[in-house]
Amino acid sequence: MSERGGVKGVDAALIGERPTGLYTLVIMKFTRNRVALFGLACLLLILLAILLAPQVTPYDPIQKDTPARNQAPSLLHPFGTDKLGRLAIDAISNRDYPMIQGTVILVAASFVFVNLIVDIIYAFVDPRIRYE
Repeated sequence: MSERGGVKGVDAALIGERPTGLYTLVIMKFTRNRVALFGLACLLLILLAILLAPQVTPYDPIQKDTPARNQAPSLLHPFGTDKLGRLAIDAISNRDYPMIQGTVILVAASFVFVNLIVDIIYAFVDPRIRYE
């Protein structure tokens, strides 16, 4: 075993000088892994969004905009101001966990139901598909 390289039966001079520090090895392996670098980039992007949130969103999440209730989507409110969205935002702001769970379950059940209907209609539209 060579003293410098740590590889059994091979001289360290033949394989080149390898870093021996633990942090150096970890950083080298991390920078070679593309999935890890992508994860780091996503994490940094989320951190940047958190830091820039007060500049990006000029609205106070707790303050209610009563005149804008139940309006259609517009430039000011791109997704509209329906009751379910306002209810979810209020529940998140007040940390009302049962209401958050109920809202998530309702939205998920609606999504599953709509997908089921679309799958059934898709069988009628495309004759090559048969459900047995």
